[in-house]
Amino acid sequence: MRPGRNFLDVMILRMFVASLAAVVLIGLLACGQLEETHGVNPIPITRPMPEQYDLLESAFHQSNIRVTVGERVEVSVEVRQEKHDEHICGVPSVIDPFGNVLLALTPRQNVAESTASHYVYESQYAFLAAAYGEYGVRLENRGCLLDDVPAVATVQWTVFPVQE
Repeated sequence: MRPGRNFLDVMILRMFVASLAAVVLIGLLACGQLEETHGVNPIPITRPMPEQYDLLESAFHQSNIRVTVGERVEVSVEVRQEKHDEHICGVPSVIDPFGNVLLALTPRQNVAESTASHYVYESQYAFLAAAYGEYGVRLENRGCLLDDVPAVATVQWTVFPVQE
C-alpha cells in the first residue's frame, strides 16, 4: 500500500523544519549568540601559573606569554624584597612582541603586606594585544644585584579571550 500524498507532504515538512532549526542553532552557536555568558565578559584564562624569580640570580629576568590580537591581557607583579633605603628591586617594564617597551611600570608599596624586615611592591597593567606574539614583563634589577639585596618577584598573567 502506498502512503497518501498528504502523509508525504507532512513528513517532508517535518524534515524541512527540523533541518531549518538545526541550521539556525548552528548559526547562533557560530555567532556566539548561545553562549552561557549571555553578554557577560568571558571567563578569563590565567596562564601560566604565577612565575617566581629570585632577583639575586641576574640583573634582568623576563616573563613571557603568547597572545592573539584583540585579547585583553592583565599582568601583575609583586616584588618582596629585604628593606633597603636606596633601591626598589625588579622594576618591571611591559614589552611587546617586537621588543619595544610599552610601559615602564612604577611599583607601589603595599604597606599592609610589608613586614619589619621586608618591603612588598606591586605593579599592575592591562592592555589589548595589538599584535600576535609573545608579550613580556622585563624585571630590571641592577641596583639590587650590585648591593646584594635579596628579593623575589612573582609575575601573574591573566588573558581574557576575544569575544565575538
